Amino acid sequence: MNKKDCVLCSEGSILIDGCDISLINTCDLRPQLDTSPQESTLFSGSLKGNLDPLLGYSIKDMWAALVKCNITEFVVPKRDKSAGDDYNDQYQEQVKKEIAEWDRIKSKLLKAINEKAKRGLDKDVGHHNRFSNGQQQLFSLCRLLMRKRKIIVLDGATADVDLETDQGMQKLFRSEFKDCTALTIAHRLEKIVGSDHIVGMGKGTIAEFGPPKDLIEKGGLFAKLAKANGFEDNVSSYFGCFYEYS
Repeated sequence: MNKKDCVLCSEGSILIDGCDISLINTCDLRPQLDTSPQESTLFSGSLKGNLDPLLGYSIKDMWAALVKCNITEFVVPKRDKSAGDDYNDQYQEQVKKEIAEWDRIKSKLLKAINEKAKRGLDKDVGHHNRFSNGQQQLFSLCRLLMRKRKIIVLDGATADVDLETDQGMQKLFRSEFKDCTALTIAHRLEKIVGSDHIVGMGKGTIAEFGPPKDLIEKGGLFAKLAKANGFEDNVSSYFGCFYEYS
């Protein structure tokens, strides 16, 4: 919370690029920070309003984030032809029949798709949120992708998604936020082994700090946690592979 200037430091200081944040105007500091908490929230209203409450992004920006987070099916469900929804097939046939007028058909098709996309984002979340905790976390990550702040805090950001989705999100973090400073708080060690540095906390204080590979070799708190989680054999090389990969 200190990083967003919600609580003043009683001692010490927080530096960003060598600058003490207590000397930076809050209005300049906060727009550089973003967070995705474990208990993500969607408010009553449209999905569009939840993704972009300040109206700063285009429909294209929103859909790009939804696609990257692989949650488009929650916005526009897969078509059910048994219900008579042969929307896509109709336009494919039109394109085949009128190939000479492709530009006109393409414009018509894209307009229809864009209108359908808008309707999907206009879907009402509802007073009693219809989305699971994991789905809400993915929508929160969409907001991170759209805003691309300099510093992001991932506080159990994928704690409630399945393993396959979690692994996909970890790869996405490494590619999309490679130029950002990311602070990751997680219970699963595999989520943090790709970090440049790890802070090990013990009894309310910093017990150790350093690259994961170095901490493993020192045999301290992080190494003990790694072994306790089933990495007894060849721990250094196992985490070293992740570290080099990142």
